[in-house]
Amino acid sequence: MTTYELLDLIADSVNPTLGVLALSLPWLPTYRARRPPPWIRVAGAVLCVAIAYAGHALDALTNAWPAMGLDYSGHSAVCVALLVSLGHLGRGWVVASVVIGVAYAALMMYQGYHTLADIVTTAVPVGLACELVWRRTPWRAPAREPQAASGVR
Repeated sequence: MTTYELLDLIADSVNPTLGVLALSLPWLPTYRARRPPPWIRVAGAVLCVAIAYAGHALDALTNAWPAMGLDYSGHSAVCVALLVSLGHLGRGWVVASVVIGVAYAALMMYQGYHTLADIVTTAVPVGLACELVWRRTPWRAPAREPQAASGVR
């Protein structure tokens, strides 16, 4: 197996691995006790992946990326959708998501799949749309009530 083939295998494994994590981690006791409930986290991840594919469909209809001399990166879109969803599990996942996203982008560029412009112009709108899903939904945890100071009510 050549280096290219090995790296291709790794690249092809990233999104399925992230998908398994996004669908399974919310059910673990560590995350299950947090709000929103696991099924909502899974639904949010699925919705974010749907946004990634909707972007691809929009590009196919409008040829927006080719008109700019670019290529819509479906791999980047799905990766970002899953990483945004995983990032909402906790701060550690935010850091891991950034590292994984940068490493995956570097791998795709090294392999010649996409340019940095392809990746950025795909990742930014998909990432923002997915962040809106998580920030503007009724399933967000309610704000905590402020504590009364020194027994004053």
